[in-house]
Amino acid sequence: MRRSLIVLAAAGVAGVAAAPASAAGCSAPDHPAWHSCLSAGHRAISGTDNVMLTRASPILVVRLTACPDKIIRRKVVIRTRSGDRVASKRVSGRCRKGVSRWRAELRPNVELRVGTVIQSFWSRLPDENRAPKVKLKLEF
Repeated sequence: MRRSLIVLAAAGVAGVAAAPASAAGCSAPDHPAWHSCLSAGHRAISGTDNVMLTRASPILVVRLTACPDKIIRRKVVIRTRSGDRVASKRVSGRCRKGVSRWRAELRPNVELRVGTVIQSFWSRLPDENRAPKVKLKLEF
């Protein structure tokens, strides 16, 4: 009895600790639609007006009426606002309770000018005007 209470308590603590991590990120739309988010990590390169793009984390969330039998793989491409390709990756998705999610972690390690705007574009989506943006700037 005591051992099962310890296991239940540990599972409860683990569930509470994991909840913010899974809740963080892109929220699902309220009705059948899609939503995309992008975050980036970069650092200044001393002695220049450039930054090193070290990480790009695009997320795609699609609300459906029901989960399909098979979730398609999608390709995400990170581009500058001028259209230069920075990085890309094929991503497998997952679906639960009518919400499909695709998440990628890219490590481009590319040198870009301060003020460069990067955007994420997902395959099979008309996101030219809705692509999320991140402006790379120096932060002190």
